[in-house]
Amino acid sequence: MSSFEIFERSSMVECDEIEPKLYLGNLDAAESGETLKCFGITHVLTIYMFPITVPDGVDIETLFIDIEDSADCDILSSFEKSNAFIKEGQEKGACLVHCYGGVSRSATLVVAYLMKKYQIGVEEALRNVKDKRYCACPNAGFLSQLRLYESMKYTLDEGNIDYKIFCLYHLGRQVSSGNNFNAIQDYLRKFQGKTFDGDKFKCRKCRKCLFTQKNVVPHIQGQDLYWNNFAQQVTSEQSKTLCKNSLFIEFLPWISESHTSLTGNIHCPECSTEIGSFCWKGQLCFCGATISPSFKMNESKLDREFSHVPNVINDLITHHVT
Repeated sequence: MSSFEIFERSSMVECDEIEPKLYLGNLDAAESGETLKCFGITHVLTIYMFPITVPDGVDIETLFIDIEDSADCDILSSFEKSNAFIKEGQEKGACLVHCYGGVSRSATLVVAYLMKKYQIGVEEALRNVKDKRYCACPNAGFLSQLRLYESMKYTLDEGNIDYKIFCLYHLGRQVSSGNNFNAIQDYLRKFQGKTFDGDKFKCRKCRKCLFTQKNVVPHIQGQDLYWNNFAQQVTSEQSKTLCKNSLFIEFLPWISESHTSLTGNIHCPECSTEIGSFCWKGQLCFCGATISPSFKMNESKLDREFSHVPNVINDLITHHVT
């Protein structure tokens, strides 16, 4: 029975086959026992604000991802688990991916899966999905995250500067919007054990190494910091000048004051010397740009040990802080 025939029998059910054993549809399809049995669905991936009600008499594996259809929401962090679930579904039976309408959120996950599976770009993967489900249309924010995913070669690369700024941006939103300090632990688990080469910045008083060049967060002068295509902007010939007025870094676990407060001073973890300030809601740089969240270091309290690591972004940051 085709998806059209199911649609004819129940005008609310939408379930389109994107490729063999992979379906994209709406909430009604996921909660329709007839539809699930008809297409041999064994795995249902729900990306919505509520999990589905599994129909009686249906034996399925489910994965629930709680994300709103908002351009500001982080869907990128869900790609690895959704890809694994869809792959398992195709191998063991068939997988249905759905949100409410089967248009934005679920389409984004299916596009990400096809990108990784076939090593193809966003536009080609989306075109393949729209050929089978014409209404598929990831929102602008999700589309930007898919492009970031493509730039990272279909993985989550903690060393990618756009991805680091992306994660920092979303961490700041979570903490500042509702004092959600639990999000800090999730962030730290993501970057746990990640070390980066580069120039070392030490406390001038006690010589404790605090961070490296790769922990510096550069920004374009007069332009608010945002993750979307930052690396492309700063490496293009038309690039604007990187700001040299202030030194901002990414969130680091030793900035202990920021684990419980929205704003405050940063102290050296070794000698307690005040070496900067932080604000989860963001701070203005002297150039007029808003950096959010903000971890601003006082360069007069730091010494820099050069390492001369050859890297394009390192070179950009070197120019930023010299």
